Amino acid sequence: RTALSRIGFVLSYAVDKTGLNGDNLYGKSNLYDNAITAIALTMAGDLKTAESVLTSVIKNRNSNNDLWFTYNTADEWPCDRNNHGAVIRSGASAWFGYAVVFYLEWLKSAGTGIEKSRAFRVLLHEAELVCEAILKRRVRDRCDKRYRLVTGGDNSYRLVYDENNNLAREAFETGTVEWVRVNRGTTAGAN
Repeated sequence: RTALSRIGFVLSYAVDKTGLNGDNLYGKSNLYDNAITAIALTMAGDLKTAESVLTSVIKNRNSNNDLWFTYNTADEWPCDRNNHGAVIRSGASAWFGYAVVFYLEWLKSAGTGIEKSRAFRVLLHEAELVCEAILKRRVRDRCDKRYRLVTGGDNSYRLVYDENNNLAREAFETGTVEWVRVNRGTTAGAN
């Protein structure tokens, strides 16, 4: 069963309900997986399915225009009213924005004039909103070594030791993720 707002999402793990062993991976859809799938579908010429993936994810932005890192497909988590435990990652959001632009550029290069259509403009506008949400996390302090870079996102998990049960567990923490990351293959240079 898929929640109506999550139809079109890509499942990230090939597990069924009976084989979970507490992993809670059944029905998960990661943002990055949706982005890469949309790019692959576009390259394969399955533009209708690529657009379905992209528009499904965009419909599930939060009220700040951010995209969640992971979505449940069986229910509405995360959403604005129910998002405890959810994280936002700038990198995954950037990949998704790239997937939208890749799809739109592919359509444009076909020479059909689609870039003049309302649907094209709406999808482009949605990608711009996601980009603006990412750029809000850009470090603006010129004295900070991370100046002009984008922080990792919002909310995180850290490993903590549970003395009562003598085991390590993940603890959810809300707030801005202060780290920045530059992926391999990225080149930075002076103008």
